[in-house]
Amino acid sequence: MAATEARSAERAIADIDALVRPSRLRRAAWLAAILGVVGAAGYFGYRQWFTAAPVVPPTITEVQVTRGPLASTLSTSGTAAAGQSAALAFAASGRVTGVSVRVGDTVTAGQELARIEDRDARRKLDTAELNLSSARTKLAQLTAPATSSEVQSAAQAIVGAEAQLAGARASLDKLTRGAESVDLVASDVAVQQARGNVETAELNVKNTYGLLLAAQNVMCTNHAISGIRCGPDNLPLAPEAIERLGFFTGVTGADVSPTLPGNARDLISANNAYVQATVNLDGAKASLANAEAKRVDLDRAADPLDVSQAQASVSSAEASLGSARAKQQELQAGPTSFEIQLQQEAVRSAEIALQQARDALDDTVLRAPFDGSVSAVAINVGAQSASPAITINNPGAIRVDLTISESDLPNLKAGQYGLALFDALAGRPVVVRIRGISTLPTVSQGVVTYPVQAEIVTGDALREARDQLGTLFQGNAAVARQAGGTGAGAGAGAFGGAGAGAGAGAGAGAGAGAGAGAGAGAGARGQGAAAAGQGAQGGQGAQGATPDLSALPAPGMNATVTLLLSVQENVLQLPNSAIKRENRQSYVTIRNTEGAEERVPVTVGSTNGTNTIITQGLEEGQTVLIITAAPGAAATAAAKTTTGNQAIGVGGAGAGAGAGPAGPFGGGGVR
Repeated sequence: MAATEARSAERAIADIDALVRPSRLRRAAWLAAILGVVGAAGYFGYRQWFTAAPVVPPTITEVQVTRGPLASTLSTSGTAAAGQSAALAFAASGRVTGVSVRVGDTVTAGQELARIEDRDARRKLDTAELNLSSARTKLAQLTAPATSSEVQSAAQAIVGAEAQLAGARASLDKLTRGAESVDLVASDVAVQQARGNVETAELNVKNTYGLLLAAQNVMCTNHAISGIRCGPDNLPLAPEAIERLGFFTGVTGADVSPTLPGNARDLISANNAYVQATVNLDGAKASLANAEAKRVDLDRAADPLDVSQAQASVSSAEASLGSARAKQQELQAGPTSFEIQLQQEAVRSAEIALQQARDALDDTVLRAPFDGSVSAVAINVGAQSASPAITINNPGAIRVDLTISESDLPNLKAGQYGLALFDALAGRPVVVRIRGISTLPTVSQGVVTYPVQAEIVTGDALREARDQLGTLFQGNAAVARQAGGTGAGAGAGAFGGAGAGAGAGAGAGAGAGAGAGAGAGAGARGQGAAAAGQGAQGGQGAQGATPDLSALPAPGMNATVTLLLSVQENVLQLPNSAIKRENRQSYVTIRNTEGAEERVPVTVGSTNGTNTIITQGLEEGQTVLIITAAPGAAATAAAKTTTGNQAIGVGGAGAGAGAGPAGPFGGGGVR
């Protein structure tokens, strides 16, 4: 550096010499000034680069071996999530007829949120009610005793079936046996009678025709009536002629023959007798033909088709009789258990259908499944229902989702407590408890992690958490500072920071008030940081208030979470910085009785990252030196500071300068 400065000075001299060349005296003066500057620069450069810095003595801090619990912790990140959230949708689609809530409204479980048109659902409900009523009626009829009318009807059915069977059997026997002599004689007699009837009918026709012809002659001879034709060809009379004659049967007068009405009546009567005689003749001839056909049938053998039909009639009659008798027996014995069971199942099926119809009607109304607040409404009156229609969250059911590495997963178990510090809720730490641990890994860029869910502890559950978490913050100064901060006086925070000022160091008090203790809140234990040495015993703190739900984080907020993994009670411990290691042997430095520094071998146990357990080599209360080199710093007087177990006071803000934020719950400090 000196050589560089000399070269720069030479160039400067050359430049200046060119400017002052006309005056050599002035040039000499300038040269002298420049040489002075160069010399000063060289001196100070030499001092900077070649003069050794003064030796700064190391800083020596005294700490004491303490006995108490040592907590093992795990720090990780987390995100608040809604532990109870529901995106609600109608079970069926339909037109929205009402929306009862808006975004931000507070609702209770079972409260109506919205509804859709329910006309079809009500119709189905009415149908289901009718079906159930019918099924129950049939079951009642089935199990009821038989009435007298039912018994009488069953008996009559048997009598009718028996008569039908007897007739069918007689017909079949007649076909299969053939005609008997008596049948032949009876048939011959029937034929003869039918022939006699025909002859009698023919004679009657002949006689009535003669009388009709005579009556016509009398009428035509004595009276000339328009519309009445005479002669045999006009017999019997036409309907219009009878109608015309009927008119004259009741006509009287001076210009009318007195015999006309009688002659008209006689003609009509004779015509009716003749017509009836012809009808009787036709009937007699039909009877004769039938009798002759039957006589011929008696002489013929039975037709196989007729026999087959007769046999079928007998079988049908037997089946009818059997059915009638079976019904009578069933009526007398009552229904079987199987029949009753079938009808009972029909009733049950109808009941299920009715319940389904009721559920379908209930599904037209959207209700809140739990207490919460409305976070989204996606439907409007008059429009078709959307999915989801309404979303609600429970602001009091917030959980914290954690991401745990594969190496830390074996150390976690459900029920472990911890503290979450949210970036958006500065000064308001939240107590959490592990609720579930997933063994399904998530791999991202080769890094394996596992999701863990933790619930936020509030209300009465904080009392259980207080005892466990008190040990955590007593045994780990780093976590305690994170939870409550370090004040100039007694530290204060959610669980108490590490006090380092004058006076007895103590943690945060419980609740709103601070208990007895030198410059600190309630719940102090251990040796506070003070030049005077041993701290004072703290008193009992006041009970704090349970926080309201507004102090809880909102879904999506990020947090730093410290979990309490395990606690070893009543162990000797030292800060990690007091323990050194050389040639596989751990040791600490103490002052012997002559005041000289002396190394003492120790056997160490587990550590929580801040303190380490001492299993052999030291005793409780023994003073150990922490020697810290301070290169480059000015010598300062070493301040002798006594440190000890950090105060725990589980509760609200404690007293003292530099107090941290209020704690999540109150209660007495941990001794």
